[in-house]
Amino acid sequence: MSRRLVITADDIGLDERTVGAVAELARAGRLSAVSVIPMAPGAFQALEILRASPVPSGRSPMGGQGLNAGLSIGLHATFTADLARGAWGPLSPGASLVRPGGRQFHTNVVDFAAAAHPQDVLAELRAQIALLRDSGVRPSHLDSHHGAIYGLVGPDFVQVALEVCAENGLALRLPRTLPWAMGEVAPSARLTHERGIAAADALGVRLPETIMTEWRPGAALSGYADLRDSYLAMLRQLPDGLSEIFLHQAPPPTPGTRCSSALAKRVWEYRLLHDDAFGEALATEGIEVVSWPGARLPINA
Repeated sequence: MSRRLVITADDIGLDERTVGAVAELARAGRLSAVSVIPMAPGAFQALEILRASPVPSGRSPMGGQGLNAGLSIGLHATFTADLARGAWGPLSPGASLVRPGGRQFHTNVVDFAAAAHPQDVLAELRAQIALLRDSGVRPSHLDSHHGAIYGLVGPDFVQVALEVCAENGLALRLPRTLPWAMGEVAPSARLTHERGIAAADALGVRLPETIMTEWRPGAALSGYADLRDSYLAMLRQLPDGLSEIFLHQAPPPTPGTRCSSALAKRVWEYRLLHDDAFGEALATEGIEVVSWPGARLPINA
């Protein structure tokens, strides 16, 4: 078997500077997928920018085939509010998805998982997919902002997500093999994972072999070289089949702007995709960069 890798930019739509960075990476052929937060204020502006972003013909600098057929677009299913960027709320009625006395999402996954009803989660996933489709995007995969559906801190909604994926022909970011870089996984989460794999196979929902990202927060990284070396080690561990790497990119801040550790990590992940060492590692390991099978956003249409 061959080793194939989807390179995904997560959190699309958060802000204009991030959208610009992702569009630039798309033009350079260094991304093959994005995941969109549909209620983020910049989500649909981001899709229009990506539509107008020509990508190079021929082979990608990252070692895959040319990506000029377009980027695969995923739903970054969202159930928590990012108060720093506005108070998001559900698109569906979903009373269990909001904080008491308002129409805003819970601010963290723990509160969401404790309160959410599966039927409300199901309705909201369908509503978020419908919003993407109404904008002219047919998503190819689904994942989850802050990992809300996966049961890492409470009840899981994997079965609900699988039902929606089966309805819409979507892949789900649920790895068949848990990545070693995640560290130790609680027995309850491991059982949830095993049940999810079995249910996905029964429903015919496509899953990646594994997923990769830098799980450590920015404050735990010693610098860019630490982050880069971590990703290069993950590439060496990549199994056969189709896997995914997801990153959160941001361009360097303007001079004099305070850079938090969280922002620094995003800047380093943006830098990583421009780093020759990353592209060379893909080539050395024989890893082909691909899009998710299925619908793609036409680029420069």
